[in-house]
Amino acid sequence: TITLSPGNITRTVTAAEIAAGEAIVTGLTGETLYTAKLLNGTKVRGTITFTTLLDLGGAIAVYPTDNLATLIANANAGDVFALFPGTYTINADITVAKSISLKGARPTDKPKIVGAAFKIRGAAGLSLKDLVLDGTGSIAAQTIVYDEALPTSTYGALSVKDSEIKNYTKGILYINVIALVESMTYSGNVIHDLSCTGAGFVDFRTGLAKTFLFENNTVYNITEDGSRDLFRMDAATTFASTTSVITIRTNTFYNAMNRAAGRYLYVRIPINQITFTKNIIAESLNYYTNQAATTLTSVSGNNYYFAAPATGNFTISENTLKTNGVGDPRWR
Repeated sequence: TITLSPGNITRTVTAAEIAAGEAIVTGLTGETLYTAKLLNGTKVRGTITFTTLLDLGGAIAVYPTDNLATLIANANAGDVFALFPGTYTINADITVAKSISLKGARPTDKPKIVGAAFKIRGAAGLSLKDLVLDGTGSIAAQTIVYDEALPTSTYGALSVKDSEIKNYTKGILYINVIALVESMTYSGNVIHDLSCTGAGFVDFRTGLAKTFLFENNTVYNITEDGSRDLFRMDAATTFASTTSVITIRTNTFYNAMNRAAGRYLYVRIPINQITFTKNIIAESLNYYTNQAATTLTSVSGNNYYFAAPATGNFTISENTLKTNGVGDPRWR
């Protein structure tokens, strides 16, 4: 018998399937983490976890031979683009004016988008998942830029998950217009080999997010030009009555800016609540903050622990860190 969870699925294995050494289980949900157990009576003979592939459903299949920039330009609100493995060379800014999603069709073989900067306009939202975003050749030099001032509207949610981001020269997120964003989530990403020249890693000048969540990411080899901060969120006076809830937890930071006068947090949003917990910080001289307006609601469980070989393997062996769930979960 095979059992799967979630869903409490039970599948009786036939004699023919036992002889063949394989069985097909149908009815699973796409993009879901399952645990499967093989049982002989009540005894567990084997356990495996796996994540199902994207169920295309109504998604639009995209291949490297397609013009991704044109597809996005002609998108309808709510479109989901499923990118199949390969390289999509853009080397241009892409305007996102309607809420869309871009997802890798096969998470184990992520599609590579080269030279793209996503410029968000028109109160749009954007979801990116299971992609490799390579900034080589990018014009704007930042991964995501909010490009239109909307003082009376709210941008849709931004979500960047389970992706690799590298080789941008001005950071991963920039808002220098009056823009209020419903929510921002960065989760499960590996972000590395970026230079922050002329802007911070995450840089809000005149906008803010109602909620900003940065969790379970690995960030390494981030350089700057001598005056940049990792998370800069400046005083957005247009939204002076809006609370911004900022959560940065269970990340691994290695050589992510390394300057004695540098800051991880430079937050001057008029009303903010910041939680910075269970992060590993290694090879950095930066301090948390020196701003009175940066109200750290909770700072705990952060460890300065070197566990990173030059190859980008940040596996930790310290049991205390593992037990307390510190750092990006992939390395425990």
